Amino acid sequence: MGKSFLKKGLSMILAIALLIDALLGITLYMVVRIARNTAYEVVVKSNESMLERMDQTLTNLENVCYVMAYSSAVQSILTDKEVTFPLVDYHKPVRTSFAVAFACSPAIIGIGLYDNELTYLLSSGNNLFGVEPLPEDCYRISTPQYHVVEQDKATALLLVYPIYRDSRVDSVIKVKIGYLAITIGDGLLKELVEQSDHVEDTLIAFTDQQGNMIYSNQPVEEDSFRHRMASGDSISSVIQHTGWQLHSIISNRSISDNMKPVVIIIGIIVALLLVLFFWLKHFFNKQIILPLNDLQQFMAKNSDIHQRLTPQSKPNNEMCMVMDVLNEMLDKIEKSSEEVLASQTRMLHEKTAQQQMEIIAYRNQVNPHFLYNTFDCIRGIAYMHNAMEIVVISQSLSSMFHYAVKGGNFVTIEEELQYMQSYATIIGYRFDGRITILDHIDPGLYQCMVIRMLLQPLVENAVLHGLEHVVGKGYVHVWAHENNNLLTIRIVDNGVGASPQKIAELNAQVEAMQHMEVSEAPNQSGVGITNIARRLFLHYGSDASLRFFTEESQGMAVEIKLPVIRKESSACIE
Repeated sequence: MGKSFLKKGLSMILAIALLIDALLGITLYMVVRIARNTAYEVVVKSNESMLERMDQTLTNLENVCYVMAYSSAVQSILTDKEVTFPLVDYHKPVRTSFAVAFACSPAIIGIGLYDNELTYLLSSGNNLFGVEPLPEDCYRISTPQYHVVEQDKATALLLVYPIYRDSRVDSVIKVKIGYLAITIGDGLLKELVEQSDHVEDTLIAFTDQQGNMIYSNQPVEEDSFRHRMASGDSISSVIQHTGWQLHSIISNRSISDNMKPVVIIIGIIVALLLVLFFWLKHFFNKQIILPLNDLQQFMAKNSDIHQRLTPQSKPNNEMCMVMDVLNEMLDKIEKSSEEVLASQTRMLHEKTAQQQMEIIAYRNQVNPHFLYNTFDCIRGIAYMHNAMEIVVISQSLSSMFHYAVKGGNFVTIEEELQYMQSYATIIGYRFDGRITILDHIDPGLYQCMVIRMLLQPLVENAVLHGLEHVVGKGYVHVWAHENNNLLTIRIVDNGVGASPQKIAELNAQVEAMQHMEVSEAPNQSGVGITNIARRLFLHYGSDASLRFFTEESQGMAVEIKLPVIRKESSACIE
């Protein structure tokens, strides 16, 4: 017994250790995923920050170009037909305009002014083309265009800004008269990258529309760059002004470096688990297996003695635990009859509670109390706008919902009629007076108690299934009378009626609800026929009845019979 128990115990401990190792492995995997996702989130935010600063810089640059292009000095040079070279008279004001541009946009390192034929006129700073004319491709430019130009084994950024005749001076619109060639320093992209809060070792690169690299923060070959882009570890964004792309490629080494402390900690935990396993093996054998062997020998020697078990050897915690279990088993046998009786009593209480819960559940189906205040608000707004029809309808709805959320399973017939009249008001508006609900109940029966939500659902059933599609006037009559301490309520309509088969089917459903067990009751969300039948039989038992039939003339009728209970004697029925 001892060796078998030891093997099972050790197997269980080993299984637990392996399970913990597996959990640690899953944890390591999740930590790696989280670290990678965190790095991606940082890169995305860094890209968004760089794009925002890039957009601000380029917007500022284009605004500066706009001010220069439509300054009086530049417009005069490009529109004055009498202009002669050298441009001595225009040199100073244009230079002043250029100086303002340099001051407003630090990214500008050179400015060149060209006429509509791409011929050089003036320049300041490090003009990329010097006194040479602009390339012929620039002649087709109609909006600001950014270009990447290779010059002296270096990459330069160029903004060609077309200049049009100022419409405030000349009514002719969109007449191109020249160009500004703005040379942008390569330090712009470098500064954007250095100021970004990117992950360490992340490769950040800018490429033009053809995918050619413009700038990168790390030396990298074109082939290597494209390979890393294709590996799926990159995040790319388009710069709106230029059409260029910003690429951020996350380095796996940076993620693995961040993961080293976690890997070391998990390794230490695994080593500690192995040490714990061997220590538990020793403890399990000494403190549990050997005492159980002693207990087995003791029980074999004293199996014929009818008394409580007490070990002869020196007891310890494990042996005392086993003795307690055996002694408790004897106590349970003596108390079995009491437990059976308690179980039967508990089952009876549960059945009673279940029936009560079912009654509450049926009541809760018609308790949309959260809409009550909403309809009061609608009524107030409609009253402010003098929409009296909406006031009346929302007042009726508010009254109906207020009635639905009130407590108590039983109400007077008078309260049920008030609730039904609120519904009748709404039906009158809905069908434009075509359907009328008439009350023929003697006021002497107003204080009789009935279950809540009894009349209105049956009236609504008559309207929807009997009168809604009838051409002409439709009527629903509600009668009630008392005979031999039995209250009879009848609801009749002049609608389309129903076939004998349908009547028989409805009455069969009602009868089935009377004999249905609690667990078999249908799970319905409305207050339909089966709901009313079930609540009638739950509250009144066999003293209540519900029956459908067809009137001789036309339409359909439903008849309810239940005991007469006056309001003054109704306290006991709740």
